[in-house]
Amino acid sequence: MSTPPSTFLWINEIYNEQVKVSGYDDYLEGIKKDKGKLEGISIFNNQDESNFSTRNIKKSTKDYSELNSSNVKFIPSKTIVSTIENIGTDILLILITFLFIGNLITEEKEKKSVNKKKEVKREKVEETKIESPIKTGMSETTRGMIIGIVITALIASIIILLILGKNDDNKATKWGSNSNTVSNSNASEMEKFNEYFKRKEPTLIVFAQDGCGWCGYQEPIVKRIGEMYNMDYLFMDITKLQSQAELNEVVEKLEIGDGGTPTSVIVKDGKVVSTYGGMGEGKEYVEFLVDGGVLPKDSTYKDEENLIRIKYDKVVELVKGKETSVILFDLYASNVAVCGQTCLDQRVILNDIAKENNIPIYHYHANDMDSKFIDKLGDWGYSTDDYKDKKSIGLPLLMFVKDGKLVWYQNGNMKEEDIRKEFKNYGLIK
Repeated sequence: MSTPPSTFLWINEIYNEQVKVSGYDDYLEGIKKDKGKLEGISIFNNQDESNFSTRNIKKSTKDYSELNSSNVKFIPSKTIVSTIENIGTDILLILITFLFIGNLITEEKEKKSVNKKKEVKREKVEETKIESPIKTGMSETTRGMIIGIVITALIASIIILLILGKNDDNKATKWGSNSNTVSNSNASEMEKFNEYFKRKEPTLIVFAQDGCGWCGYQEPIVKRIGEMYNMDYLFMDITKLQSQAELNEVVEKLEIGDGGTPTSVIVKDGKVVSTYGGMGEGKEYVEFLVDGGVLPKDSTYKDEENLIRIKYDKVVELVKGKETSVILFDLYASNVAVCGQTCLDQRVILNDIAKENNIPIYHYHANDMDSKFIDKLGDWGYSTDDYKDKKSIGLPLLMFVKDGKLVWYQNGNMKEEDIRKEFKNYGLIK
């Protein structure tokens, strides 16, 4: 006897939720491995034990290691999630709230009516007999008004919730396809996927999910490239797939193994051309798209194309120079986020300044950092409390250098107007 499809799907979903729980030990083991990778990065490796980054790496690993003996229990979550996310639950809670409020108003009105009648009787004010329509409670008119208010408020709430729900379904720019590319805006995530997967020209599909931090970093980069080159792409949210079977089909077709997010896949005629695992930066990501045929051969990541990437020897040369030079030192690698979106934002601002004013601005990436750089910063005049105590450097670090020293520098996020102000103060732009 064959298993009904609905039963098989239910069993499959239960099995996959159980797999998530049973794989928790592997997840904890992965954290240990990440610790080894982070400690191998030079920017961390050259700092002492009291440095915040170093302490944070070790403390996180220790805290998670204490969970190894935890007995993680399996509880099917689909019913709970469906109940919480169902609009009917919201409507029911609003109805109960309004009925409760209406009941409170009714009781308060009745109390005031009784107290008023007692007061009149006590004072024996016969000439001002109160002919109140409320004899033993609330009048039909008042009660009707309250019920009317409750019903009106309930209907208004239902309409608002329906409108919000519709708007959420139509949000396709961040989690979904490029908003101008899908012929049917109401298509399901699986329908969108199939449409893009079968296209005759090389097409980018980003396998992502809402709530994934790296996906949140990747999305604006893909969106920005799409705007630069009018690139058609699908940034899909796998949490919008209708079943585990759909997810399995997507993973199988894209050939992405464990289905890690984000994963960028270039497809053509229903076949995988090339794959980029993890979060990719602007320049290297554009190169991936060029090699896969999605973008023209001469394409560049325009938000960084005017920044000149340099090595340590060039940094030393610029510091010794007689003219003021601008150097941005930062780190945003695909395997570790140290200053994240802030670094990307700073690069975009400096790229615009370099382009508008036709001046060189240099980019020293921490992946290229020489171990001597941290000590040299002190010799050049870099001095913060964290640096004095722990040899720690805040990122991003923007530096103006000249005559063997830092004539100005600033750590962390800066507004564009403040950056431009400093450029003007040092005569770098008008």
